[in-house]
Amino acid sequence: VRAQPAALPPPALMSQEVQMEEVSEDVTQSCQIFSGTFFLICVAFLVALNSDSPFYTKKRSADRRLLAGLRMGTYVAIFSAFFNFFQLTELDDFALPRSTSFVLDMSRPVEWICTCPLMQAALVLMAGDTVPDYRLWMMPLLSFSVLTLGVVAVSISDQYARTAVFCLGSCVAMVMFYYNRKQILEFSYGEEGFFSGSSEFRSLSILLIMTWIPFPLWFLLSPEGVGVITDVGAIQVGWAVLNMIAKGTFLAYFQRVKSKHFAEMHRSMAEFSMNGDDLAKGSETKFLDASAGEGIDLHALLEETMMFLGLKTKVGKFKQLLKKARVTSCSDLDSLDELACRDAMLPWEVVYAMKRRLIACRMHGVAPAREEKAKEDAHRHVEHQAHISKLVSLAMGQDVEALQEAIALATKAGLDMPHLDLAQARVQETLRWKAVKEYLANNAGFKAALEGSDLAALQGAIEVADAAGLQEQATRGKGNLKDLSSRQAASKAAMKRGISLFKEQCFDAAETCFSEAIQHNPTNADAFLNRSAAHVRLRNWADAEADAAKAIELDPSNAKSHHSRALALHNLDDQQGALAACSVGLAEHPGNDPLLRLNDKIQAAIQAQQSVEEEEEAARLAQEEQERAPAQQGALPTGPVPVRIAI
Repeated sequence: VRAQPAALPPPALMSQEVQMEEVSEDVTQSCQIFSGTFFLICVAFLVALNSDSPFYTKKRSADRRLLAGLRMGTYVAIFSAFFNFFQLTELDDFALPRSTSFVLDMSRPVEWICTCPLMQAALVLMAGDTVPDYRLWMMPLLSFSVLTLGVVAVSISDQYARTAVFCLGSCVAMVMFYYNRKQILEFSYGEEGFFSGSSEFRSLSILLIMTWIPFPLWFLLSPEGVGVITDVGAIQVGWAVLNMIAKGTFLAYFQRVKSKHFAEMHRSMAEFSMNGDDLAKGSETKFLDASAGEGIDLHALLEETMMFLGLKTKVGKFKQLLKKARVTSCSDLDSLDELACRDAMLPWEVVYAMKRRLIACRMHGVAPAREEKAKEDAHRHVEHQAHISKLVSLAMGQDVEALQEAIALATKAGLDMPHLDLAQARVQETLRWKAVKEYLANNAGFKAALEGSDLAALQGAIEVADAAGLQEQATRGKGNLKDLSSRQAASKAAMKRGISLFKEQCFDAAETCFSEAIQHNPTNADAFLNRSAAHVRLRNWADAEADAAKAIELDPSNAKSHHSRALALHNLDDQQGALAACSVGLAEHPGNDPLLRLNDKIQAAIQAQQSVEEEEEAARLAQEEQERAPAQQGALPTGPVPVRIAI
């Protein structure tokens, strides 16, 4: 309460009073803020001491975990409200250490540091035992590290250092989001991912990630980052909207998940509710459809339990609940306890009654009223096994007619469709392979591949013959492959000797070795090319041209073969043929230097030859002209000669 002034004091006294009022106001605000902070810490401390440990809560039922997560959500809302009101004061104002007039409210980043780790911890609690326990401290720590690095980036004046710290914080954020995605996989046992799935945990995790991503982007745009947006009102509105969307949607969705879970749990309990007499009746009645405690059918156990509990009309619904909870056998039923039933939203009373009836079944075995049916089932089982054995033995062979007859008998006996489908598929496969065999046996290309000298085609044909069961063709092809391999080995050895002799300039001996290599492997293009080179050195131009042409036929992509043939034709004085051979080689290898030089040489020879021919033609014409001139000079005129008479 402030006192009203009685009279106007002198100026000096007024200045002192103003200073005293400012000091008093500062002290008042400080005391109020300290008091509020103290009691807020007391609230958090008392709640933490009087609540279960998060590691213990994480192992409890889903409803307990959801309640604990929402309790953390309540702390998030309390802290957010406190620090937002704290921003109204000027005590948290922080001038940015750079050339800007913007003042940062430090309460805002402190609010995020106090609340965002709690949101990550609430997600881990919701996942329960499906994620490791260390995530309870690791995920909040990652969130705390990201936000702390953001505060450090704001307080740095150097632009490059600020950018480096911001990039480091972004990397830590990526690690945190990676573990959020990994928790989705762990929670769903690998069935869901970031882009697929329908569980509430996946939806909440993606909601958290999507609402957190805009914060660093807005940070960059604001004066805290690069200062693209400088309007103070716009900056504050942006932070407030992002903060409310991120936390509000998270808390609302978490509350929705909790409400939906409790509603389903209460509905299930009400639908399958029964009194103590029913439970006692279920525990005292013998099980009537089992065999000495083994091979007990879960659905039969459920039907009889529900019938004795007076819930026969709810059998179908409970079967769906068991399927959803992945309870498919009596061993799965044995592993259920009250905590597991609460997690799976199964009525514990009904499960308890089924477990008691299961114990009774294992103690008393098959009841007399169902012995006849059990014998019939056993006889039918033996008969079906006999049909299955026959189908399997026939499916291993090639007798299609016998297999089709066995399928007809098994169908008449009521054998399960999967076995019949497999047998029918085997019939279709056998018929298909039979048609393939007939086609291959009469195919000329297949025979040519088995008998040819193309190693790759021969190996492929042998594999096809083995797969099709054509043993005769496969054996013949393997023999040809062995002979071809040995001949190729001999050809390679002869080639090696020929190359060595060629380097020693023993061209005659090298030509002999290359001929031997060709004799062993007539499709060896390199052998023809090397023999052509030997003929070039021996000046056997016709043989060199023939071997080069054969090498081109076997391997048109080798530039040396084109060069050797063009050179031989050039020396055979077939310049046009040589020019054509060079053109073919240059079309395949435009930049080949030896071919370009030879092409220029051939064109020069053609021009020289044309010049010689032109000179010879000119000389011949001159000779003919000279021969005609003397004949014209020695000839006398004939006929009357005109006489001139002078008068």
